[in-house]
Amino acid sequence: MIVSELKSLSVPDLTRILEAAAVRRGSDKGPDGVSCDTRSLSAGELFFAVRGERFNGHDFVTDAFRKKAWGAVISEKRTEFSDLEDFTLLQTDDTVKALGKLAGYVRQSRTSMTVIGLTGSNGKTTTKELLRKALSTKGKAAASPGNFNNFIGVPLSIFGTCPDTRFAIIEMGTESPGEIAYLAGLAEPDVALVTNTGDTHLKHLNTREGVAREKAHIYTHMAEGGTGVVNADDRYADLFMSHISGPVVTFGMEHKADLCGKVARHDEDGFTLEVNGRWNISCPLHGIHNSMNLLAALGVCRSLGFGPEEFSDAFRDISMPPMRMERTIIQGIICYNDAYNANPQSVRAGISFITGMPIQNGNKKILVLGDMRDLGPSSDTLHTETGGLITGETADVLITVGEHAYHAGKSAAAGSNPPGRIIHCSTVTEAGEALFSVAEPGDILYVKGSRSVGLERILEER
Repeated sequence: MIVSELKSLSVPDLTRILEAAAVRRGSDKGPDGVSCDTRSLSAGELFFAVRGERFNGHDFVTDAFRKKAWGAVISEKRTEFSDLEDFTLLQTDDTVKALGKLAGYVRQSRTSMTVIGLTGSNGKTTTKELLRKALSTKGKAAASPGNFNNFIGVPLSIFGTCPDTRFAIIEMGTESPGEIAYLAGLAEPDVALVTNTGDTHLKHLNTREGVAREKAHIYTHMAEGGTGVVNADDRYADLFMSHISGPVVTFGMEHKADLCGKVARHDEDGFTLEVNGRWNISCPLHGIHNSMNLLAALGVCRSLGFGPEEFSDAFRDISMPPMRMERTIIQGIICYNDAYNANPQSVRAGISFITGMPIQNGNKKILVLGDMRDLGPSSDTLHTETGGLITGETADVLITVGEHAYHAGKSAAAGSNPPGRIIHCSTVTEAGEALFSVAEPGDILYVKGSRSVGLERILEER
């Protein structure tokens, strides 16, 4: 991708920024941009040879050379690199950290750009898209594409902004301690938000409090004078407040806050959010839980000096990325594909959603629930607790997929008002066969599971 600030950099400039050594020098001009993938690399870009779980970027340095890359950042010396004439090679101990250092340089260079950093257990992407929609009415707004929220995705999100970008919305994710501190340190957000905390990534973060303490680092790494936006309803709101040294904007539906929300309407066309008893803002997103994401986005807007009344019509035509409450009709079945990811809190929100959905003409409600992954030793307990919330009002048919989701189905079956039929499947293929053997036109289907389960394949194959 093109990054205009790099063109004026010399090789000595780059070695200083990246803390690298110049093994070989090619062009005296700076690179046109940055790439981590030779499949999309353009001539003149600087290629970062990143090592991943399934690939090693050093295996593609020669390909980058053939595609006329400006040069490459490497951490391995290989004999084949000696044949790359007029090709700059910059060697560093860690190419991922070097990528981050260059992104930090670009972020500091764009002094007129306001950076909004957001993280949270649920609602990050939805809040990000709501923010992009709102702030686009105030200036050029850019946001992290897809799930670009990790050690590579956050730098690429920064590179993806332009010199004339007014607002950059950077999503940050974490699985292990220290990741948010690192990512926020690169982005140095002017405004920071934790949407909420839940039982996510417990394999490495251990407890929900561990999740909160990890997320709180986004507030301690804000730019000087940065504003923290805090969910007043979150169990760890006080913890977040203690990490903020500058201004604070709060939002909530249950506790006193700067922005207090109440759902005034909720139906199949979306919802209307009443803010501070004065302004009604309509949004077509499905699921009442998204009203809190909208309130969070309005909290960020308020931190930037924009009132809720300025966005009364901003969200009417918003759409979400795939697999986030994505509504389709397949063979006459009304399908809600929410299979991008799952944890106990998001599944509970989904249970609430389908429980509240009306059915007509004797049709059925069907819930397909896959494993919630990365929950550590508490996995079976959390699946059992979640399954206990599934009743006959939630679904007429419950289909569970995976060894952990089995415990949710077992718990639902033990309830006083269980679904009429509970089917356990070991694979997605088996679940698809079971689903379409019972589903009929007019039925309502809700699909939820962790990303690695791949439940969306149930719908894609039809």
